Amino acid sequence: MAQRQHVVQGTGSIKNEKHNIPTSVTSASITPLLPAQNIDEGSLVSDLVASEPEKEVEKQAYDKFTLFGKLPIELRLKIWDECMPGPRVIEVLWNEARGYYATIGTPAILHACTESRGHTLKEYTSMVVDQRVHSSDDDSDEAKSLLADGTVTNLPTIPFGAYINFDRDMVYFFIGAAGRTLYDAKVNWFLTNIDTNAISKLQHVAMDYPTTYDRLPRSIISRFHELGSLAIVARDNCMPWHFNVGPSRALYRPAIGTNQISGKDAVEVYRWNTSLERVTAFARCPSRCWGKLLKTAEPALRHSLVKNGAVETMVKNLEFPVLEIIRGEASK
Repeated sequence: MAQRQHVVQGTGSIKNEKHNIPTSVTSASITPLLPAQNIDEGSLVSDLVASEPEKEVEKQAYDKFTLFGKLPIELRLKIWDECMPGPRVIEVLWNEARGYYATIGTPAILHACTESRGHTLKEYTSMVVDQRVHSSDDDSDEAKSLLADGTVTNLPTIPFGAYINFDRDMVYFFIGAAGRTLYDAKVNWFLTNIDTNAISKLQHVAMDYPTTYDRLPRSIISRFHELGSLAIVARDNCMPWHFNVGPSRALYRPAIGTNQISGKDAVEVYRWNTSLERVTAFARCPSRCWGKLLKTAEPALRHSLVKNGAVETMVKNLEFPVLEIIRGEASK
């Protein structure tokens, strides 16, 4: 049984019965408690049980914060900043039925309320690519070239769209189609038709192979104004080898991040092999040659970018990181 003290009224002093510690009081009149055996312990338990619903109501009251709107605007905006997503990988995919499309969702904060949406749209821009097929009676050189290479003849009219934070997010041209020629054509068409405001603000771009950058035409390169990195993807379990022919049957899993690979002289490269239907390393030459190719190609890439209209100061500070794509779980 727990130690007991006397009920005190007035002035005076008592002692703790267990430790004999003097305790200041305010009464000379001291009334002892009832003996322990006379306490109805059952009633104490029932009192505690009866108070549980009140505690649950009190707990539920703390589960919701209803005063957010009364906080200073500066504090509310700081909270919205903390709710914004970190760096994301925006994959550009393509197939015959859908044309270009993205699997990444819209940041949830855009749907929270009017204030959060307005604040978030200061950081995020809607990146749109019009996929409407050019009419056959269009005599422009652009329309003729696009129709001639066969890359837009069956594309749907639904535009590609994704919200992007240019400072944080990276656009990765996954495409998903096997074959070097087809891959390059799809990248070029996308960058040709992307919104001018979007391409001028793109800062982080990733592609499958170093030489793809060297094949971008002047009409595209001259539209880049703020590029900070042109990444080369060395490892991706879903990306097909481009010496394979035919559609990839790799189970698609969304890209959720990247790892930067160090050591350009010895980069292990792996892809999805459409013939073997599994991930394989580079089979045509030792993997270190791929890293050496990038090291050799980098000066040529810088020269080519400047030659084709890119701002020289931008190219001088441009980085060429080698990346591994981290993928999440397949959608059900």
